[in-house]
Amino acid sequence: MRNEKLGIGLIGAGLIGTLHSGGLKTVRDRNALPVELVCVADVEEDKAGVFKDIFGFGKATADPEELIKDPGVDAVFVCTWTGEHASAVEAAVDEKKHVFCEKPLSFTANEARRLRDQVVDAGLVNQVGLVLRQGPVWNVVRHMVRNDDNGFPMTCVFRDDQCFPIKGAHPSTWRVDPSKAGHGAVIEHSIHDLDLLEWIFGEVCSIRATTATRFGNPEIEDLAKIDMDFESGMTATLVSVWHDVLNRPSNRRMEVFHEKALYLIESEYMGPIERMTGPGLMEVFETAEVNELFWKVRGIDDPDERELSMMFGGYEDYLFCRSIIENKPGGPDFNIAVRAHELVDACYLSAETKSPVSTAAGK
Repeated sequence: MRNEKLGIGLIGAGLIGTLHSGGLKTVRDRNALPVELVCVADVEEDKAGVFKDIFGFGKATADPEELIKDPGVDAVFVCTWTGEHASAVEAAVDEKKHVFCEKPLSFTANEARRLRDQVVDAGLVNQVGLVLRQGPVWNVVRHMVRNDDNGFPMTCVFRDDQCFPIKGAHPSTWRVDPSKAGHGAVIEHSIHDLDLLEWIFGEVCSIRATTATRFGNPEIEDLAKIDMDFESGMTATLVSVWHDVLNRPSNRRMEVFHEKALYLIESEYMGPIERMTGPGLMEVFETAEVNELFWKVRGIDDPDERELSMMFGGYEDYLFCRSIIENKPGGPDFNIAVRAHELVDACYLSAETKSPVSTAAGK
């Protein structure tokens, strides 16, 4: 750090920028870490000005380059639309600024690898917004399916549904523009799911996918069905859908069948978890119990950190800032993002060729 406090600059005063600005403000206001919100940038300067007033950034600008070159900025949060991620990350690397970039890191795995190599070569702390890895419910499920004595995990059925994110709770109109978004539901939302499934169950070795565009936006799929084979012999089916049910919040549902157990989760981030075992016993782990188990699994003892860990988005902001202050690697980092992009690329290639695609690591 250049100063006594970690100076933060944030690019992109939109929906995801709001999430991270709120998280960073909480970290600052609770004195959880010595951070300062130095500058916010957006091409629409009035939006940046609103963020300055609401979240307490020191300055607002329409010029991301001005923010990145600001000597008071130690770390840059890239919260723009996807098409601008690469240029912002590269500019931050050129100025030796640590970087948090929202997912997806870029449009393709090759582009993600290039960005990964740049931040690694520069020795910068880097983190990507695969936020579900910090979710209490997913951490606890991961621990359960890997440690409970319920036999082999046979299959998983996963549904990811969200109101088409140009309206309702997710008003990001750029998501129908392939020059800004790349593609649709798979890369913009279910990159989370692909990463999560491999993180929980181990390496995915093959993918078969079909996609469809029902809302008439060229290259922006709003429906995908993805079948996965795992190195372990397990299988999974992921359905990703963007719909027009405006009042329905973003939601995920997972069913995991072991030989002797069934796990049920319907949540974005928190509990509960239902577990039915061989004798037919149904246990329900309510949210408070899931939280306690999460803290135990992750080794979180500090009361203030426990409170922050309940914040969707805010906890990943805290962990990134702490990594810089403690001079430790961040996570999930750009290397993890590369693997998530490899799985996304495999989905699109499979849908295009109507054939399964190998995703075995290193191939």
